[in-house]
Amino acid sequence: MNLLERKLKKIIKTLMISSTPLIVTIIAIALIPTLVITYIGEVLGDLSIYEQECPELVRAYLNKNYEEFETKINSLCDNSDFLQYIAGLEFDNAYTKLVYGGTGTYTQDELKGNYEGTQGKSATWVTKNGTSYSAQSVLEKIDEYKKSGLSDSDITIRDEYLLGYGESSGITEKEGTLSYSDWIKSSFYNIPFYYHWASAKSAGTESSYFSWRDDPPVNWTFSVHDGIYGTFFDKGSDIWKKVPYEGPYKNMTYEEYLNKNFNSIRSKNANKKTAPYIMMETPLCYKQEPVKGFLTKVLRKIKKQDTYMNYTMYSLMNTKLTNTDYDGVADISDDMYIYDWYKEKNKGKTNYEKYIKDLSTSQKKTYSKREGKTNEIVETWKNNFAEFFAKEIYYTYPNRQYIMDYFMSDKVDEDKKIAFLQRSFYSMATGASLDVNLNEEYEIKNGEILSSLTEKNVGSINYKNITLKNIKPTLITTIDNSLMYNNATGIDNANNKYKSYKIKNFNELNDKISEFSSNENLDIYKVSYKATFVLHLTDGKTKEIKNVPIEYGYDENNKEYVSVNKGNVIKKTELEEMLKEMIEWNQSYYDEQAVYDNDNFTGQDQEATFKKNPLDKISFKLNNWYYSKQGETFTGKFMDRDFSSNSLKNFFKEENEEKDNTLCSSLFNGKAIGEREINFKYRDHSFLTYKVAEKKDSSGKVTSINIEIYTYFPDLSEYDEGTYRIAYGFETEGALSESMKLLDYVNEKKTLKGVKKEVDFNQIIISDDEKWAANGYLTNEDSDLSAFIAEMLIAVESNGNWASARNPYPQFPGEKTITVGIMQWYGGRAHNLLRYMCRTNKTESVTILSTDLYNECLSKNDWVNQGRIFSETELNAIRKMLGKSWAKECQKEQLKKDIEGYIEIAKKHKLTNSKLIAYFCNLYHQNPANAVKVAESLIKAYSSAKETNSANDAIDKMYTLSMQYSGFFSTQSRHQECYQKCKNMNDMSSSFKVKGTKNAKEAIQFAISKSGCKYSQAERNSGSKFDCSSLMYYSWKYAGVDISNGKGQGANTEDELKWCEKNAASVCKGTYDASKLKAGDLIFFNTNVSHYRSVGHVAMYIGNNQVVEAGDPVGVYNVSSWHTSNFMEAYRITTK
Repeated sequence: MNLLERKLKKIIKTLMISSTPLIVTIIAIALIPTLVITYIGEVLGDLSIYEQECPELVRAYLNKNYEEFETKINSLCDNSDFLQYIAGLEFDNAYTKLVYGGTGTYTQDELKGNYEGTQGKSATWVTKNGTSYSAQSVLEKIDEYKKSGLSDSDITIRDEYLLGYGESSGITEKEGTLSYSDWIKSSFYNIPFYYHWASAKSAGTESSYFSWRDDPPVNWTFSVHDGIYGTFFDKGSDIWKKVPYEGPYKNMTYEEYLNKNFNSIRSKNANKKTAPYIMMETPLCYKQEPVKGFLTKVLRKIKKQDTYMNYTMYSLMNTKLTNTDYDGVADISDDMYIYDWYKEKNKGKTNYEKYIKDLSTSQKKTYSKREGKTNEIVETWKNNFAEFFAKEIYYTYPNRQYIMDYFMSDKVDEDKKIAFLQRSFYSMATGASLDVNLNEEYEIKNGEILSSLTEKNVGSINYKNITLKNIKPTLITTIDNSLMYNNATGIDNANNKYKSYKIKNFNELNDKISEFSSNENLDIYKVSYKATFVLHLTDGKTKEIKNVPIEYGYDENNKEYVSVNKGNVIKKTELEEMLKEMIEWNQSYYDEQAVYDNDNFTGQDQEATFKKNPLDKISFKLNNWYYSKQGETFTGKFMDRDFSSNSLKNFFKEENEEKDNTLCSSLFNGKAIGEREINFKYRDHSFLTYKVAEKKDSSGKVTSINIEIYTYFPDLSEYDEGTYRIAYGFETEGALSESMKLLDYVNEKKTLKGVKKEVDFNQIIISDDEKWAANGYLTNEDSDLSAFIAEMLIAVESNGNWASARNPYPQFPGEKTITVGIMQWYGGRAHNLLRYMCRTNKTESVTILSTDLYNECLSKNDWVNQGRIFSETELNAIRKMLGKSWAKECQKEQLKKDIEGYIEIAKKHKLTNSKLIAYFCNLYHQNPANAVKVAESLIKAYSSAKETNSANDAIDKMYTLSMQYSGFFSTQSRHQECYQKCKNMNDMSSSFKVKGTKNAKEAIQFAISKSGCKYSQAERNSGSKFDCSSLMYYSWKYAGVDISNGKGQGANTEDELKWCEKNAASVCKGTYDASKLKAGDLIFFNTNVSHYRSVGHVAMYIGNNQVVEAGDPVGVYNVSSWHTSNFMEAYRITTK
């Protein structure tokens, strides 16, 4: 028993019997579970490898050092290069693909990610055709409607991303809605054309970035001299000289570029007359995908192309102009919808000529303000990206520690870290997998393997000692001391004083020594040997290195020495392969590096799915394989030494017995080098998308459309819901006893495998989470309804960005000052919220904001009347504070007050039905006056408030009425989403009037929150898809009860039935009887004769003759004849 364990047990024993003051005893006992967790962390090292075994424990342990990692990621994301060249251009890239690109501009991986969607929302513009996916761009969708008869005037666009560019977008309408012809020009010159211009300037060509900008700038920097124009384009030189300009192209501003009117140039090639010049050399967008196939990689290496990632530029250069192949880092493609759209005729003019070509002076001035502007959406998403990336890697990625070390290490260039983030940014923005190759290196020094990132020991060389055999002398070298410099004669014979003699064995060596001993001027200078080195490994095996040269002699200072492999006779390459078998990684470190085999991962069997380990592919590079040891200064004759084989053997034996064993360790100094493939699918991602709202006449014909372009952000709530902490000693019934069980288990087993069978972690690790359902809610009281409305509004209002802070948009003349937070509180309300936050946590607020800004937030200044505009530094500080957990709690509290006010207003207008109240709150939050009008019209439609609130189709009618208001219709997708959420709401007030149902309520609450999720056995543990048993497992786990019978997330219906037989009460068997059932009861059905007791399905009773179950999709279902005919038995779960 080690010291820490003895100390822990002594503390507990003392506390139980001592007469120390009660408060001291209470505090000490409260800390015992924390001491135990700290102890097992020290004993087992990184606990993350046990996450499958006990995720709550690992999460509690990991929470300790997460903050430092997220802070580092945030600092990198605040890098100006990242914001401008990565975040900005990458999002422009994603936008151009969505609006102008079509299928060809996406990889299949990207399209699959968008098709599957995120947070229950998928991209309706992606369709699946067998195993492949196709996309319909916004421009293609518009053309589809135009070909069916709509005109430009029938099409309006609400483009939230374009709106994010503020003044340069030219959008002045309060609702941000543009006509088609105004929108396409603003969109084109703010995003794809600007991207093309910035690309041409070689913006962000840092060679370390993983992007197409790795390509040598000369290949993509166009417009460098007027000769290009004269050669390929009509009137090219004239246009180049039209607007006076001094200096290289890279210094040209965007306004100067627009004034050049390059877009009027045409190719001299007769076949390319319709192709506008502006697309000729630099891309509108690009895509990236991993290079696959050994031969392809070899060919790309020969061409000096990126062998890991392929980039495709969407440009007209070679495909349209010269029809020759491009041989740079990237490929070129014209498979982009807009290139065909340019050429289509529209009343005698091509689309390009009608919509894009000609700009007025005022338009050039407006669009030129795009230069240097950061999109508000990008800024928002960048903040979400930093937090999401940090949490996703920290809590999800299997070898998180390596990635963390990579980012925290001072030895990795910041540019390389930003490059890693770029790949992640692209992945999360498109739904594609994250694919990155990282070079990794370890130092092998004095028998240890040291991480180059942390300098920590992560392994050792597996050897015990070295012995010699087959020793034979090969050369004896003498020195003639008489052949030295003669001062009297001035003759120097020093060069002739050494003489060597080849020998074959020890007999010849001894004969030579006898021969030389008669000459008093002769002495032995050195003896050379060859021997077989026998390396004795710690596992009992041996390795042999034959014909190793050894020298025993003395130097010019008369000091003895022994050297091994002088002159590098034994080549390193011969030994490096041997070294592979001698390396012994620290087992915990080796296990940490294992990654999922994504092709076979099921999330159930850790041993089966952790198949890949990058350490298995490490190669080794030795320094010179050489050893030398210098001895004492000798006197007398050197030939009197012992040159026998036993003498050499004894020397090496003594070296082996040295404390640091430098003989073994110094022979194998060098480096371990590898390439780590990071292949990872983020649980969630952000993506740009669009939806179409149609208006139809009485015959059903579409008369007009409004298209919304908007963005979803990663959902961070899962990590908020998944945080755990260690219980205090008195906080749960078994906190102390279970902690001691855990202590004994780890001390005996030195592992956590199998620990859940012995220890109840629900007593040691608890959750502090506030959990809001995302896809449905139990609304038995106003607090539940408020929580549902809060979650709904968060999803549609600001895409879950708690840290939002912005100055007024120029296109919204009514705005005068700042807007902040998850619900976009403006002006005085924003000031009140910030004031409340500063008072809540003064210490951290002052640190984040600075004293001046902190004092201003506490002041009673009228920011609206002052027209207070905040600097970017001030906004970033406010964003940082808003994103803190305690600041989020302040926002939640304010949000709760707001929603309670909305609910009261709904009730004043005679709405009592929860669905109607929730949808009213959505409308009221956007436009209070129109929301009230909709409520009044709804009640009038049903004659009375009573009939309105009881009508099954009232929510449908309310949605239809709301769409008659232009303000609501222009944001139809938002209201449609709220309408669906409200419609799916379940009013379960009657289900919870029975006693003892707190845990049942929580279990049902979780299960219903998954309404709409697809059925899947293969992805039953993904969190977004379920089968019947996984839905029941996670629902009751949410309520604090593990019904898996020890199988964890791998439990099936048989396991859950067996658990119920042992731990739950049977309340109904054989024949279904609803009168015997209560909310939360598990119902088993006998539909599979090959299973234990023929059980094949499980559902949860929720009252009112309804069950929640994993049908397809998951949802609430009325008990049917199928349920009653296949009913087997129902069990009630009771908890202490």
